[in-house]
Amino acid sequence: MFCYLPSLVGLREIIMNGKRWTVGLIIILSLAVAACGGILSVNTASGEEVEVSNVKILTVGSNPAKYFADVSGLLPDGCSRIGENVQEVNNSTIEVTLYSTRSDDDCTFQNPTPFKEKVSLDVRGVPAGTYYVEVNGVVARGSLTKE
Repeated sequence: MFCYLPSLVGLREIIMNGKRWTVGLIIILSLAVAACGGILSVNTASGEEVEVSNVKILTVGSNPAKYFADVSGLLPDGCSRIGENVQEVNNSTIEVTLYSTRSDDDCTFQNPTPFKEKVSLDVRGVPAGTYYVEVNGVVARGSLTKE
């Protein structure tokens, strides 16, 4: 895809003027983003939360143990795959939001597709105890031990 960035000749004076440097930089960056759109990222996440049907907490190894959420559910279509996840600890709940991403905008397989994914839980700094892990609204209960 071709990215056209309009001529910025008129903005040169704004940038060279010491007090207006910041304004000029903001204008240039805004024009670049507007002109290039989504080209600046290789894989654009669809931003859709995936539909989760089941969550299990897995503990692997010891000293230190690693914790995972074994998640299953449905992706929106056959061209989607698991994308990024966002994690936050609130009291005794580790909240995980799992998103899908698409590699092809011209997807011909529009049916929901099952998935199974192990999501590494970031438990650094989290004290030992009983926790709930909530992934897109589905909850599992488990214990976190520190060695």
